[in-house]
Amino acid sequence: MIFNYFSDMWHLALQGNLHGIFFYGSLYLLLVGSYSGVYRMKIRRWPSTKGHLINSNVKGGFVDRGTSDQSFTVDVLYEYTVSGTKYKGNRLSDVIIIVSYNLRFVLKKRLASIIKNDDGSVVVFYNPKNPKKSFLIKPSFLSLTFTWALAILPSFYYWMEYHG
Repeated sequence: MIFNYFSDMWHLALQGNLHGIFFYGSLYLLLVGSYSGVYRMKIRRWPSTKGHLINSNVKGGFVDRGTSDQSFTVDVLYEYTVSGTKYKGNRLSDVIIIVSYNLRFVLKKRLASIIKNDDGSVVVFYNPKNPKKSFLIKPSFLSLTFTWALAILPSFYYWMEYHG
């Protein structure tokens, strides 16, 4: 029965019918969003260690046209030690943000949210199963809520629209 439903929705989607397209779109968001939500929840439980921030700035791409056509991202480099082994990391968070010239302030705000200790070190969150994987910022509760909402709400809306 469920196989027939998936098959029917597939045929509708191939015909360009909104019902079938919406079904598979919401299913895709549910699967990808759930995977992302679970991964981000695991990151929130990662332990932390002290690290040394080597570099942190907003880096811009070079385009021959005006500055509004440039893309900007964060460039970070830090060192940290886990169980006597030194590592270097270059990821600010689990989300890569690329912005235009006018939105560079978003990246500066992200850099400002790095947790700094009184001794000048920074807090580094690392994967306990793979310590070479690390971030300087954990996913916030708000971003985690947004991830789950993006995963669940389209499927909920689909169900209410076509079966509610």
